[in-house]
Amino acid sequence: MEELNKIHTMTKLAVYDKHYGKNDRKITSHYRHGYVYKKNLSMRMGVLLGMLIIIGMRFFYNMLLNEANFFSMLTKEFALKEAVKIVAVLVIYTVICTIKYRREFDAADHRMEDYEARLERLYGSESAERNTDE
Repeated sequence: MEELNKIHTMTKLAVYDKHYGKNDRKITSHYRHGYVYKKNLSMRMGVLLGMLIIIGMRFFYNMLLNEANFFSMLTKEFALKEAVKIVAVLVIYTVICTIKYRREFDAADHRMEDYEARLERLYGSESAERNTDE
């Protein structure tokens, strides 16, 4: 019966390694705050780049279809309006992604703790058997 429990534990460890192990180790190699900050920073840069591309496309569209002058379109009001839009989108994405990446880290950390507890149980039972055999 003891051997069956060891096989069951080893199977669970192998399944974890196959499905989650590499990614969870990469995630939990950082502190929670550092992981969330790093992921949010890359997300913010991507969103900012996307927003700037959209603004540039609108400029280009207005210049081609409306035959507007670039400098006549670029006013303080327009720049302020676009800046407010960018900040609002960045704030919304930051809140959503912070929640998402915190949950992702917490789930990976929980799985790693379960993995380590199973490993400890497995090795703990093996060392106890060795001591009784001697």
